[in-house]
Amino acid sequence: MNKLSAFRNRVSDFIKDYRTRVGEINFIFTLVVFFAVVIKFSLFYQLVNVTANLIPVLVVSCSITFLLLTGFRNKWLAVTLYLVISVFMFCDITYYSFFNRYLSLSMLGAAGVVGEIGESIKEVIRPLNFLVFFDVAILYVWLIKSKTRFGQEKRMGKVSYRNPVIIVVLTGLIISNFPGSNFLTSVSNQEIYSFRIKDALANTVGTKINQGAVFSGEYHRQKNGPLFGVAEGRNLIVIQLESVQNFVIGLEYNGQEVTPNLNKLIESNSIYFDNYYQQTGGGNTSDAEFATNNSIMGDVKSYTYKNHTDNHYRGLPVLLKEKGYETAVFHAYELRDFWTRDAIYPNLGFDRFYGGMLNDTQNRPDGDYRMTEWMGWGLTDTEFYKQTVPFMEQLKEPFYSFVISLSNHHPYIMLEQYDFIELLPEDQDTLAGNYLNSAAYTDHALGEFLEALKENGLYDRSIIAIYGDHSGLVNSEETDQVMERMLGKPYDFDEVMSVPLIIHLPEDGADIHQTVSIAGGQLDFLPTISYLMGFDQLDTVYMGQNLLTADRGFVAEHSFMLEGSFFTDTMAFEMSRDGIFENGRAWNIKTGEPVSLEGLEEKYEKSVEISLTSQFILEKDVLAGIYLENMTINEAFKQ
Repeated sequence: MNKLSAFRNRVSDFIKDYRTRVGEINFIFTLVVFFAVVIKFSLFYQLVNVTANLIPVLVVSCSITFLLLTGFRNKWLAVTLYLVISVFMFCDITYYSFFNRYLSLSMLGAAGVVGEIGESIKEVIRPLNFLVFFDVAILYVWLIKSKTRFGQEKRMGKVSYRNPVIIVVLTGLIISNFPGSNFLTSVSNQEIYSFRIKDALANTVGTKINQGAVFSGEYHRQKNGPLFGVAEGRNLIVIQLESVQNFVIGLEYNGQEVTPNLNKLIESNSIYFDNYYQQTGGGNTSDAEFATNNSIMGDVKSYTYKNHTDNHYRGLPVLLKEKGYETAVFHAYELRDFWTRDAIYPNLGFDRFYGGMLNDTQNRPDGDYRMTEWMGWGLTDTEFYKQTVPFMEQLKEPFYSFVISLSNHHPYIMLEQYDFIELLPEDQDTLAGNYLNSAAYTDHALGEFLEALKENGLYDRSIIAIYGDHSGLVNSEETDQVMERMLGKPYDFDEVMSVPLIIHLPEDGADIHQTVSIAGGQLDFLPTISYLMGFDQLDTVYMGQNLLTADRGFVAEHSFMLEGSFFTDTMAFEMSRDGIFENGRAWNIKTGEPVSLEGLEEKYEKSVEISLTSQFILEKDVLAGIYLENMTINEAFKQ
């Protein structure tokens, strides 16, 4: 107790002495700034859902901030630097609303797409977010109105040299974590200054993997089954549905069937995968395309199509071309180069990209689609599909057509004539309510597309696969409330990340009406469709498995859910935001009941290795080493 009293006395004496030295006005201003900074970082960590070791994280951030603000003689420079830091924090809050993680510095290279997603960004920015600039505004007002050097004596010049050193030492100790402490790992993974430094270092060092953990696939052992080759020689039409989640399948809302055409398709000659998950990287839609066609997880640091445009790829388009297929991709977004699609599609193995738009005022030579009806991000799905059919008829059969829909995009604002769902009063003007209407329209337009394929005969000569690219409704207080009421259970990651996969053959094909419930993800599409199309071997490097013959499923995640998260046939595991396995959580996907973490660390490590191996393949262009330089797989992975 005597030590505590002595400490209190020292603190009291320090405050009195400081108050005397800087003056009453400066002292009051310092208090105002102190509380403003504490409130700002408390709000920030609340908005990005930091809970583990919150107090230590908060103390470190506030301490570094005060050292920063008092560490420069030129206060304009200090406050301007703090403004830049605050801008990054604002961006972190916005990015977290979409991707459930901090914004990596590597994503700054994707800044060019920000203007194209402005409406979606506006929807997630709340007035509360702007409070991260409140303390900066106070500092600038003080600088403008007073020449006083707040919080600093006239003869405290040494602080200019001492404080940066303290900051470096403090963050260095936290990040390096010499003792191997879980506590320090937890703090450094969540505290914003430490995260920024670690992120910068990670982007310069590159990815390292366990050399023994090379995933070469099990196709040769999984291709023997009753459905092998049932679609051999047929056209392949793959339709990627924008933001369509699995919960809408079979959903009746207010007495209305949300997806009648998809439901009808599932009840016909189809395989429905009802435990299927997105496995996107930093590029969301474009990385869903990449994972589906290549069975490799996309770049988690930024979007794959930009970071690895010139890599050598050997995915589904290439493998089908070797079997005599013509390959084409169709997408009706206005700009052909969005997500760098126009540059990477030839490298992925597509012969032709039908994209871009023509209109009466801007007759661009690179446009294929005519702007007849605009909604949201581009051409409506109705008009997109209508114009796609004639393009598809021009392809030499057999062909592979990869069709990317667009209309079901955040924030899900529909043209009045496409409002098909009568919403309950409590769901009107909510994102979830808008989403239901948008999903219903997506289903309606898809139904028209399938009918058009039947009319021109392509339907009967094809196998058709339809899947959702990624979640449309991420967690928020409003969305969680609406979804829990709608689904009758909490809206957790097993629903957020779950997307449908439907593989359909015409009625004259084999009888394949079935539902597959082992856990699968977009990495599994390549080996699964290869099995149905009769591939004798899968001559490439891939991460997935054939879901139609596998004994059990496993889905690794590394974007939106933290690296190491995974799904199995019966459970989900979310890796903790602070990077500590023991702080993660697992639950039964059927009941929602918690599951013990005992015995799950091996699966967590497997998920991490799948993620790191995918990243390594991209960074080192491993496929080029194997297929262009004649390296063995082991040699390519030892680069």
